Amino acid sequence: MLYLGFAAFALLFLGDWNDWRLKKNWLRHCFFMGVALFVISTVGLCIGHKPVMPAIFRILFGILALIFGALTLYTVLSVAWKTNKNDEKKVYTGEFYALCRHPGILYFIPLYLCLWLTCGFPVYAAVAFSALDLLLGVFEDKVVFPAFLDGYDQYKSEVPFLIPTRSSFQRFLCNKCKDETL
Repeated sequence: MLYLGFAAFALLFLGDWNDWRLKKNWLRHCFFMGVALFVISTVGLCIGHKPVMPAIFRILFGILALIFGALTLYTVLSVAWKTNKNDEKKVYTGEFYALCRHPGILYFIPLYLCLWLTCGFPVYAAVAFSALDLLLGVFEDKVVFPAFLDGYDQYKSEVPFLIPTRSSFQRFLCNKCKDETL
């Protein structure tokens, strides 16, 4: 199952490479296939491991894992769905993307910490997946998105990479950021 997670990241990188350089229509589905493989890998790696915490804490961290998992999937899938519906490639700055440029990473790392505490998710897999996700975010932020999304340089100057700031949190809380694009 670990290799399935690595294959998922390879598809995510390929999808970004395609958006940046190749521009092949048949490779546009790499992102969604990568996400699906990654979910399968994660579920598979959760099965059959010894839980780390007592039952009451497993329930608490299990609930947190569900929340972080839902936030991760929502942030990455909602913006991918919105940007794939049309060929305009404008920066999406609403919702969680007002907090930081890569909110999926922000929720991804605590998700795997909670999975480790809940079901004994292998630490080596959590560290490897988190490192690959961070590497993917840096690649997107430095190479892919500036070349491919209109307004990304302005977005970079206004919104932090990963750790929300006071101003980005205020932007997140405002009503007008729900479906904003630059």
